[in-house]
Amino acid sequence: MAADTNANIDTSARSNVQSDSHTLPISPRFIGPHYLSVSPYYLSIPSPDDIQTLEYHLSDSNPDSESIHYWTLTIPRPYGIEDAEKFVNSCLDRTEKTGVCLQWAIRVQEEKTGNERNNGSIIWDSGNGLKTDAPAKSHFIPTLIGMIGVHLSENDPKRYEIGYWLSPAHRNRGVVSSAVAKACEIVFEGLGEEEIYGQTFVGNLSSRKVLEKNAFEYLGVVKDKSNGDIPIACPDPKSVRHTWLFRKRKE
Repeated sequence: MAADTNANIDTSARSNVQSDSHTLPISPRFIGPHYLSVSPYYLSIPSPDDIQTLEYHLSDSNPDSESIHYWTLTIPRPYGIEDAEKFVNSCLDRTEKTGVCLQWAIRVQEEKTGNERNNGSIIWDSGNGLKTDAPAKSHFIPTLIGMIGVHLSENDPKRYEIGYWLSPAHRNRGVVSSAVAKACEIVFEGLGEEEIYGQTFVGNLSSRKVLEKNAFEYLGVVKDKSNGDIPIACPDPKSVRHTWLFRKRKE
């Protein structure tokens, strides 16, 4: 996961996207669905139906959330239903105002097994875990398994950075690499940007490989000096947040 992934990050686009009180047409180019090169995964804008699923993935009650929080920077912890509601509502409000969505749910289409039981807006599958609800006639259930987003850097408001997280159950399948490729395509073609940046904690080799696979150029280490000048080899990225910085330029 990239260090700057945030379940509540500011994804406001800058001057080339209007952000006044006028509602703009919502472009499918940003909303999705965006199908990935690995099937059956795709990206689409978050929805209210995702709120409980987000809380499930990021809550401390889920042991898998530890590996997500460990390698991400600003996802609230503890993470509750209010955090998920705030995130989804901010995405929808911003999209309605600007016509642009720069946060996407990473989803998988999973086949119904017949073992599901409805629990509000969530379907729990006794064999496969948490699933989001779907129309009764649908043979497949679209399940949120992660997030990917693009935001303006806190250090440089003129540059876009990418961040992401994924449920451990779906890692090592090329999903994040494909999602990063699609997000970069949207930023380059949809916003007309010439470059995009990515950061990941020093030591997060999996996330570094994702960026390098997508032709991100390694630029160096950004040192966290909030606790003094601590060596780069510090073993705990949650107490000292040195990051590797990467950049991808439009071809």
